Amino acid sequence: MEKISQSHFDKSDLITVSCPQCSENLFTFSRNILEDDGGIQFSCSNCSALVHVCHTEPEHEIFAQCL
Repeated sequence: MEKISQSHFDKSDLITVSCPQCSENLFTFSRNILEDDGGIQFSCSNCSALVHVCHTEPEHEIFAQCL
């Protein structure tokens, strides 16, 4: 696996969301990851909520919700 340095990322493509349940943790990831049909899901390390982040077409608004 190749290590990717931070210089390869365009900061304008980064999205930061907080956990909708606890609002304690911030998660930052590339906007490109949302291009997949289902978005992205991950577990909050603070409250263990399952967080789902996706975007709408064609407006590209970002939504975060707990499942």
